[in-house]
Amino acid sequence: MALFWAADAFAVWAGLATFGFQMNPAALFVGYATGMVFTRRTGPLAGAGVLTLVLPLTIWASGAPFATAIAGVFVYRVLALWLPLPGSLAALPDLREMGGDDPASS
Repeated sequence: MALFWAADAFAVWAGLATFGFQMNPAALFVGYATGMVFTRRTGPLAGAGVLTLVLPLTIWASGAPFATAIAGVFVYRVLALWLPLPGSLAALPDLREMGGDDPASS
């Protein structure tokens, strides 16, 4: 889980860096963690909508320009949710086979 959260926070940093804003790691951590606390949902997809609304505000409050925070969170969502999707879908048949779950027989 520590690797997941570190990679997720790195995706937020990369989203901000895309627009030329190099945020202090401590300030990024405070903004990112505060956004996670305010949403009260720590699962990757459980708080996706609420987190997308709150995270730019908490990152902005931590020192990023507001427009950069909004654009950076958009890039973060692409990196964290949509970029891994093709690989996940490609692995789905193998995962179903390993789990013995045959959706055709249900």
